[in-house]
Amino acid sequence: MTKILHVTLDKTYEPLKGGGGVARFIHGLCQELSDLGAEPTVAAEQTDATGSRYSVINAVGITLFKEICRTDVVHLHGPRLPRMAFLAFLATLKGKPFIFTPHAYYDQIPPTQAMQWMLWKVKQFIKKRLYDKTVERFLYTHCFAALLENEHWMSFIRDEMRLPVDRASVLPNCIRQADIRPLPRHQGVPLRGKPSILSVSRLDEVKCLDHVIEALCLPKMAQAVFHIVGKGPDRSRLEKLAGDRKVQDRIVFYGVLDDAKVAAMTANCDVFVLPSRQEGMPTALIEMLLHGIPVVTSDIPGSMAILKIAGAKGAYPFGNIEMLAATILQQAGTTIPDKVRQRVIECLTWERRAPDYLALYERAATGKR
Repeated sequence: MTKILHVTLDKTYEPLKGGGGVARFIHGLCQELSDLGAEPTVAAEQTDATGSRYSVINAVGITLFKEICRTDVVHLHGPRLPRMAFLAFLATLKGKPFIFTPHAYYDQIPPTQAMQWMLWKVKQFIKKRLYDKTVERFLYTHCFAALLENEHWMSFIRDEMRLPVDRASVLPNCIRQADIRPLPRHQGVPLRGKPSILSVSRLDEVKCLDHVIEALCLPKMAQAVFHIVGKGPDRSRLEKLAGDRKVQDRIVFYGVLDDAKVAAMTANCDVFVLPSRQEGMPTALIEMLLHGIPVVTSDIPGSMAILKIAGAKGAYPFGNIEMLAATILQQAGTTIPDKVRQRVIECLTWERRAPDYLALYERAATGKR
């Protein structure tokens, strides 16, 4: 029985309480790995995955190091942080093969003033080049495998970051079909708005939810209401913008909701929106397609990869508010074809993909590439 230690660099691991795409990725994969006879464990600073069929531990410092010593394979999940490289170094030190999934390479939001912007660009360039030449290069040259979610990230790492990709491969983000229980459409209490627009995500500037608020200001969107599920540092900015634009009565902030409540809202909304500036391969978008909900998403590579696989519609040019509004009105209330849901089930569910991961872990544990 192969022991796999999944380490998330997110502070909290709460996949069943709106814990975010990375947590849901790990949770769905580990549930299926357990069914396949593996022994996965998830480690994070704070954890809550009650009822899971795999082990979940609060582990930092020496406790996490001891878990690394006990496992057969370490799988690291997270953003561009030195801590990931440090954990990879510890695994290497103990002779444990490590695999890592970066999930996304987000850039910070640049300042708007010209002089600040120039200084920011110089600072970011230096930091990025130093990080790529040292930390990131260590990860890509010493890992057993780097797992990227779509072909865009492969070319980005090879051409933009100029890092070796001989140990990198593309395995898409997935969801666990058994965790998605679609409810009948529009048979509960409908969400307010014509159309009712739903967002389920972390409230962060990179998600660009302010674009939807701007779209609400257009005359053709006068009856629309924006329902926002999630928490994050961008909430105060979004609330201020809504007040400044005089649309605060048509925006509802719910905070974090459990899966059952989100499923009920999903069944009674007209359209799901994801206007992000950057994404890895967004879990929420896959889940909404499996729920049979029409979607609207910016035409960024991570989202387009999902639409292409599923054969779904709903993309608009990122940052184009007019086209965002037009696509929302076009998609709202439409029906997702059964063939789209079937493509998601076949290509983007852990029930179909987990065996590929288990085979990779077993090769890593035995040293066979």
